[in-house]
Amino acid sequence: MEAETIEIGTVRRAHGVRGWLRVQLHNPESEALRRIRRVLVGSAEGRRVFAVLQAHEVGEGVYLVQLDGVVDRDQAEVLKGQPVLAWRQDLPPLGPDEYYLSDLMGCQAVMPDGQPVGVVRAVVEIAGRSMLEVERAGRPPALIPLAAEFVTAVDLAARRVEIDPPEGLLDLDLGGRPRGPRRRSAGAPRR
Repeated sequence: MEAETIEIGTVRRAHGVRGWLRVQLHNPESEALRRIRRVLVGSAEGRRVFAVLQAHEVGEGVYLVQLDGVVDRDQAEVLKGQPVLAWRQDLPPLGPDEYYLSDLMGCQAVMPDGQPVGVVRAVVEIAGRSMLEVERAGRPPALIPLAAEFVTAVDLAARRVEIDPPEGLLDLDLGGRPRGPRRRSAGAPRR
């Protein structure tokens, strides 16, 4: 049986001329790149295994990484935009209230009152923010910000994620709008 891999980040760009990569981790608090010795880089069709020679944090969740076999800028540029994965057994142990984003896939999304919404199919990045993509029967997927105020409980044993989205967010496909303060640009006319 093949060991499970988990996507931990993305190669943002090449750094310098000696093959270093700038990698953005999905979890800015993660120290995975400091601890692991190997990663997979690339999409499912063309993933390659690399030994991690060095990894230095340079910003919140941003690392400069040197991989064995990537020795110049041209080789590093080829990896730009590619996912970075690690084997689950190589990652640091999780705390009691922690989980990997991949563990949410396939969980039932429910409202606080238990009303089913749909099934979590993906975690997507939009404008630098992680969103749960919830597949719904007969409707387009809903996007729920992956933040504590909107994803209020995760029960992996029950395969259930409780969501509490702002009013109207689940009805955007029906022409609804989330309610709340509207923002105007400085030059917008007052009514």
